[in-house]
Amino acid sequence: MTVSGLAYFLGAGFLGMFFGAQLFGRICDKFGRRNGYVYTLLFYSIFTICMAFSPSALWIGIFRFLAGVGVGAELVIVDTYTSEMTPAAKRGSYIAFGQFITFWAIPCVTFLTYFFTPTHFLMDGWRWVVLFGALGAIVVWWIRLGLPESPRWLEKHGDKKAADAIMSAIETHVKNERGPLPPEKKSTEAGESSGRFADIWRPPYRARTVMMMVFNFFQTIGFYGFASWVPTFLVSEGITLIHSLLYTSIIALINPIGAVIGMLTSDKFERKYMIIGVSLSVGAAGLIFSMMRIPVWIIIVGITLTLLNNWFSTIVHAYQAELYPTHLRATGVGFTASCGRISSVISGIVIAQLSCSILALSVSLSSCYLR
Repeated sequence: MTVSGLAYFLGAGFLGMFFGAQLFGRICDKFGRRNGYVYTLLFYSIFTICMAFSPSALWIGIFRFLAGVGVGAELVIVDTYTSEMTPAAKRGSYIAFGQFITFWAIPCVTFLTYFFTPTHFLMDGWRWVVLFGALGAIVVWWIRLGLPESPRWLEKHGDKKAADAIMSAIETHVKNERGPLPPEKKSTEAGESSGRFADIWRPPYRARTVMMMVFNFFQTIGFYGFASWVPTFLVSEGITLIHSLLYTSIIALINPIGAVIGMLTSDKFERKYMIIGVSLSVGAAGLIFSMMRIPVWIIIVGITLTLLNNWFSTIVHAYQAELYPTHLRATGVGFTASCGRISSVISGIVIAQLSCSILALSVSLSSCYLR
């Protein structure tokens, strides 16, 4: 695959994530967290299976886009659901733990790619990698069928009986495991039952919405850009594709550790200041990585950057879900997060064009020198 082809392949997924975050954020606020949590994963699985058996590059792009819709919805709903089903004092730790589980998929997929890409058993190796991911998602979808609806969402939509029944079951389970419950705290959240998109543009949410739009637009360039373009960067430096995938696999092993750091710190320090500090560290590590040429240093700096990126991710996901009340949470998070997905599309195309331009310039200069 050419650099431009990779850019458009990645762009199709991020464009789908943009629409998924936009659309399902509002649907989730209207029809419930559990339904969105369950069925968006099924949506992703179906179109990922289709992508594995796609007959041409065009169909790969189409199914990649549709699978991306499911992924974009998932990222919004997971934060919303987790923040409403966990105690506020430990919310950051729970979200970080969820990401710790999620990040194990990265080294698994990376090693699957490393081992299956050279093979051609029945079909191309990359198709097996895609198929394994889709089938795994179907298993998780079946597990999710047993999840309860968010009591907060039920209460806001007037179904207090169902909300009370779910809370009673949770409290009974906690009492059996931990003993007496702590004193009940009265909610200070306003009693609106439903929210509109226009509401995120009214005080006090307007400033938060603008800030998160700008923040997400730029942060995803670094976060997704590193993970998506590292193999291509290494190949461009003269490292073979197989060795590039091997180095990437080694770096990928460290992904879950970043979430562990998030579990240990997210609830102990103010999230806003941690985001600022870790962001500056990510920028510095990224600049250093771009100058590395020796394999051992590529791996060491890549590991450092991966740790910082995933620590950063756990803090951001906990922070953004707390900026909006229950009736606007999925809408606000979905809309602002979608700005990051569209920036990933744009940055991927820009990186590809710059890479092609630099390559063309290098060839031209080499030709002139040979003459």
